[in-house]
Amino acid sequence: DLRIWVYIDTKTSENCVGLVVQPSMRALEMTQRVLQQTNRESASTSHFLHEVVLEGSLERPLHHSELMLDVNLRWGSWSPEDRKNNALLLKKNSFYEEALSRAIPPLNFYVEAHFGENRARSKFNKYLFSMSNAKVTYYKIGGGTEMGSWPIEDLKWYMGSEERRKSPCKLNITFIEKDVPVCRSKERPYFGHTIAFEQAEDFISWIAAMLVAEHPNNVCVPASLILLENNERKID
Repeated sequence: DLRIWVYIDTKTSENCVGLVVQPSMRALEMTQRVLQQTNRESASTSHFLHEVVLEGSLERPLHHSELMLDVNLRWGSWSPEDRKNNALLLKKNSFYEEALSRAIPPLNFYVEAHFGENRARSKFNKYLFSMSNAKVTYYKIGGGTEMGSWPIEDLKWYMGSEERRKSPCKLNITFIEKDVPVCRSKERPYFGHTIAFEQAEDFISWIAAMLVAEHPNNVCVPASLILLENNERKID
């Protein structure tokens, strides 16, 4: 077992809860326990558990089924610079909340967006992106030539972009490949690849499409599971 700290609303807030995490604890249980200990049960539909990394520049809303021990231990394979000050944060996220309401399968989405690869001297260029058949794919605009593709199941995605990338837009998705070590080098100086969106509507719809691709049958928490978790806490 491992004790993990969860911050509420902001990383700098004094509201922080320490929980002993067993290997079977998932994001839903952690969220409910934190809300219970801080007398915030009414915030269960407005606050979402996030993995916050790179000094807060990237944040990943956690799906309710994710194993929390896995989230925490994964940081151990990162460099000391990339894993320092990483945290779990329970907070509101209006973009994510709106995306959840749109995440109704089947859902495919196509959008023109800027893309910055994780390679030296990479610049943001505009491409056509598709979230279809559970894959992120991008093409040259006009010609239709496929430039690259990743199965969504192979990715971890974060909202935001590290500052040194100098993204041309304020709304960004940064993703890393699960099986590729997070290890910076002269050839790969950045944390993952970044997609930059010009419009909030496109940003939200893209997140919704990714959620459907990742979790086609359980994007949101089933009511029966919430009831089960609540009953188990009463027994405890």
